[in-house]
Amino acid sequence: MGQADIFKTFMADFSREYLAQKKSETVTGKIFYEADSNKLLIEVEKPLHQWMILQANETLVYYPETKQAFRLISKVEAVMPFFKIILGCFKEDFGLAQQGYTLAHYEKKGSVLLSTWNPPKNLSKLVGEAILEYDANKLMRIEHKTPKGNLLSRAVFKQHTPFSGYFFPLEVTFSYRSNQDSAEEKVVYIRPQFNAPLPAEIKEFKIPPGVKVKDIEW
Repeated sequence: MGQADIFKTFMADFSREYLAQKKSETVTGKIFYEADSNKLLIEVEKPLHQWMILQANETLVYYPETKQAFRLISKVEAVMPFFKIILGCFKEDFGLAQQGYTLAHYEKKGSVLLSTWNPPKNLSKLVGEAILEYDANKLMRIEHKTPKGNLLSRAVFKQHTPFSGYFFPLEVTFSYRSNQDSAEEKVVYIRPQFNAPLPAEIKEFKIPPGVKVKDIEW
C-alpha cells in the first residue's frame, strides 16, 4: 500500500521551536496537505503572519499585512523538511530502499528493531549509513551519519497516534550538525486530521489580485 493510498489530505495546528547558535525562535500556525496534488500550504500565525505554498519546485510566500509576495524557484522539489520527514513515517523502511539505500544488517531485541542502511553509491561521498529504530512498529528514531561515521542528523519521534495501520508522531525533535555548527528544532502537531475535506478557502487559496509576486531563482 503506497502513501497515496493511506491518506488524501492532512491538516493540523503546529508549533515549531528552532534553536541555533544560542538563538531561538518559536513559530505557530496551521498546516494543510493534499496528497493528489502534492501541495503543502502553511499559515504561519506567529511571530509574523504569512502564507507559504509549496508545490513542485516552487515556494510561494505571501505576507498579508504588507501585501508582499515572493516565489522561490529551485532546481529540485520544494520541500519543508519538518513535514517531509513525517511523510516518511508512512513509507516502508522510511523510504530508504526507494531512495537507493541497501540494508546492511538489522538486530531485534524484544519489540525494538534496529536496522542499518548503506547509502547509494552516488551519495556515498556526501553521506554515510542511516540507522532506523522501530519499537512495536512505531518509528522512534532515524539517524544519518557522515561518510566518516560522525552524526550528521537525528530525528526522534514521540507521542504516536494510530492511523490506518501506521503510527503518526505528534512530536518530532530534529538535530543537525554541519562542520562546527549545530541546530535543533522541535515540532509538535496538535489535533491532526487525516482525510478530512480541506476548507474551501484553503483548497482554493490564491494571492489577492493586484499583489505583485517577485520571482527568485535559487
